[in-house]
Amino acid sequence: MKIFTVIFTVLFCASPLMAQTYTWTDEKGTINFADELSQVPRKYRSKVKLRSDEPDTVKPEPVVAKETPAAKPAAEKTTPLPKDADKWMYGNRSAAQWSQEFRVREAEYKSQEQKMNEISDLMKNPVGITRERFDALPQEFRETQKEYLRLLKQYNDLNEAANQVGLPAEFRK
Repeated sequence: MKIFTVIFTVLFCASPLMAQTYTWTDEKGTINFADELSQVPRKYRSKVKLRSDEPDTVKPEPVVAKETPAAKPAAEKTTPLPKDADKWMYGNRSAAQWSQEFRVREAEYKSQEQKMNEISDLMKNPVGITRERFDALPQEFRETQKEYLRLLKQYNDLNEAANQVGLPAEFRK
């Protein structure tokens, strides 16, 4: 009888370690959590997702910006520059230098934009990530958004500088 009591006590104490969490998204887009199904409003129970707090056997991959055509150097999708474009000067730079800087700046901000979209998608559908990872996503999104806005401002400042020196549009692609 003592062994039955010991086994029951061990199993009873270990059960909170294997806790499950119910998640659902309400009509405002807010992701909610509950420990019990009874805490989930009835109208969301059909859409509830069950998440386990037990350690994952497969380690989730970190969010990394996927390489997209926008993230690659834009040389593949732009029209070739004239052969003597490096001789045409606008301000203190050649047309080829302006064009290269536009491609680099655009690739930087578009890569950051892609990363921001991936984090947003992960926040909307947090499947296969730990709670700690999920809780860190809003801060990561804000940091990524801040970097995106900084890079976009650099691109817009470059465009403004190009306007001031009269750089034709074909060198901004």
